[in-house]
Amino acid sequence: APLPSGTDALYQVQSFTRNGEAYMAFLVQDDAGLTGSPILHGLAPLSHLPVPETLASWQAFQFGAANLTPQNEKSLWGTAADPDRDGLTNLMEYAQGSPPLVPGTTGWTPDRTAGRLTLTFPRHPLRPDLAYTVEAASELSGPWTAIAISAGGQPTKGVAPANPAIEETAGSGLVSVTVRDVVATTTASRRFLRLRFSLQP
Repeated sequence: APLPSGTDALYQVQSFTRNGEAYMAFLVQDDAGLTGSPILHGLAPLSHLPVPETLASWQAFQFGAANLTPQNEKSLWGTAADPDRDGLTNLMEYAQGSPPLVPGTTGWTPDRTAGRLTLTFPRHPLRPDLAYTVEAASELSGPWTAIAISAGGQPTKGVAPANPAIEETAGSGLVSVTVRDVVATTTASRRFLRLRFSLQP
């Protein structure tokens, strides 16, 4: 909270461990040390301090701010780049919370449950510039129709008029999302689901 009388605040921040859990603590006081000025303090486990991230801050952390030059965009840090050559673009790595410089696999899994296609994927709740859209179609060529979407870090919801079954389970930083198609495979000769990532303004 701001200090009264518009005084300049001096913050001190310290990390420590208690019973094996990491904590952050802060102490704030009037920079001039005036008599009678309040001293505020607080602490919280790191696990209770969610910090939203943007694509720009993620790129700077993963690739180094000095490397975010125009000549490196296509091969290193751009959203369509795949520097570890594992078939996942940087946008995909950002969306599923995987390291872009270490080869890995996709975090989404197709399946069939009770006669309907399902798609399970990780959602990062602290990346508000992302939208995750599950789309369905009867042909690979389309047309594709959005049946579920999560945007701005919000829970995944069905897109009207579709009403797919959606299950979300919180994990270690990521949320596991399972979307079940609205059309039974017994009533459609062909059916496809796909996951699309996009950046929000």
